Amino acid sequence: LRTLADATSGIQSMHDVEICLQILHEQGFIVYFPKTDILSNTAILKPEWLIETLNKVFSFHTAYARNEHFHGEFTGLDHDADLLVNHGFASRDLLDYIWDSEAADVDFLVDVMKKMMYMSDYKFGGNSELFFLPSYISLESESQEEKNFSKVTIVNHE
Repeated sequence: LRTLADATSGIQSMHDVEICLQILHEQGFIVYFPKTDILSNTAILKPEWLIETLNKVFSFHTAYARNEHFHGEFTGLDHDADLLVNHGFASRDLLDYIWDSEAADVDFLVDVMKKMMYMSDYKFGGNSELFFLPSYISLESESQEEKNFSKVTIVNHE
């Protein structure tokens, strides 16, 4: 990238390249996040690719419910798929399957989702490769106590 910049625009330093990338990002021409080592080494030239790729995770529950494009019985990921759809936890193996990407791409996509706060690490109970996606948590899972409380009627006797 720097070689191309030197030859075409006279940019002299890596700092200048980063400033150009940040300007292009702010204008919406590329996606560039310099916050982590993995993110700072990649610039997405087609932002729509990133949106479509991330959407594969967010729309997975719909495809899974209809059994579209998912054959867990062949991949051994039935339990992982159920864990994501019903509890909001994604395994690294399932993300590899959903994104159908190289390992470096998955690392980048995980970092993007963490930066955008769509995902966080889940490191409880010895699970080192499990991620939590709060968007999968359903508001319909109220406890019985919460349901009973919402039925309480308050009467004011003045």
